[in-house]
Amino acid sequence: MKIVMFIAAATVLLTLTGCGSFQETPDIEPVTPPTTSSIPATRPTLTDSETAARTDTVFLQMLDSYGIDYGTDGGDSAVVMGHTVCDALDRGVPEPELLPALMEDGPGYSRAHATLFIETSIAVYCPQHA
Repeated sequence: MKIVMFIAAATVLLTLTGCGSFQETPDIEPVTPPTTSSIPATRPTLTDSETAARTDTVFLQMLDSYGIDYGTDGGDSAVVMGHTVCDALDRGVPEPELLPALMEDGPGYSRAHATLFIETSIAVYCPQHA
């Protein structure tokens, strides 16, 4: 049955081609976009200070989201403390030993908030310690 259908289709195709009723579609040239553009080829880059400012903003927003109070200095001391956490970890101080500095000696955070502060510092400033 399939062979009969194939032969019938081939016969119709040959008949149409012979009559001139069947035409192949002409080759269509692709449209080439213009070569000039008003859009700059490179993205603007941030300076180191702009990148640091954005990173600090993310850090403070994360502390806010956890309900961690970081004082009235606009977060400057919290940013310094976040970097200090990373510096201590770089020197090999284990995370649990950092807790007293944030609980008793420093801002008086609860154990939960001190732990979140350390984890946030790591996530934002020194992810290599995660």
